Amino acid sequence: MGKLIKKDNEENIYLMFNKPAGYLTARSDDKDKTIFDILPDELKNNYTIFPVGRLDKDTEGLILLTNDGLFNHKVIHADSNVAKTYEFWALGNLDKKYIKELKEGVCIDDKFSDGKKITKSAKLKVIKKSKFIKVKNEIEKLPLRIFRKQKDDQDIFYGSITLSEGRKHEVKRLLKYSECFVIYLKRVSIGKLKLDKNLKLGEYRKLTDKEIKYFMK
Repeated sequence: MGKLIKKDNEENIYLMFNKPAGYLTARSDDKDKTIFDILPDELKNNYTIFPVGRLDKDTEGLILLTNDGLFNHKVIHADSNVAKTYEFWALGNLDKKYIKELKEGVCIDDKFSDGKKITKSAKLKVIKKSKFIKVKNEIEKLPLRIFRKQKDDQDIFYGSITLSEGRKHEVKRLLKYSECFVIYLKRVSIGKLKLDKNLKLGEYRKLTDKEIKYFMK
């Protein structure tokens, strides 16, 4: 896809979007649905918007949309150190040693990594531990990444993780390193900007002046 060119006299726009699972973070795709299939034509026709960063197809939650290249740079550039926080359900019984290792940085050497580069510090918090049978009704309402039946005594936990970098599939890869498997993932904040709880999946709203200034400082 070529470089997007803003229309003459097009004002800048900044949106918070609650992405549903099942959609690519892209303007268009030949095979899969994208978040732009959800957005109203009026918005797409009047503004040359694009996503700020990306979320995986099976991930829900907060993503920003804009037509302002400087804003995009401020949010995603490594020097900005804008942290992103995710909440997740994962299979496994997380050993405390991994929480310490992830905080210090680990080597996730696989097809997505740049050689054997050490990750930046990641802050992982376990919010709730359980057995699959006890939370089955709760989590089966979510768009899970797995569809096979789990054993009733399967260890499972709900947690959050905060990253200051944006490697491909990083949350899933860090949890895999920790001998756990992410089955549900949702981004809940970018820096101090939290996903608006009033936004349903597929809905968006404009950022306030205060929220915009937070990233543009």
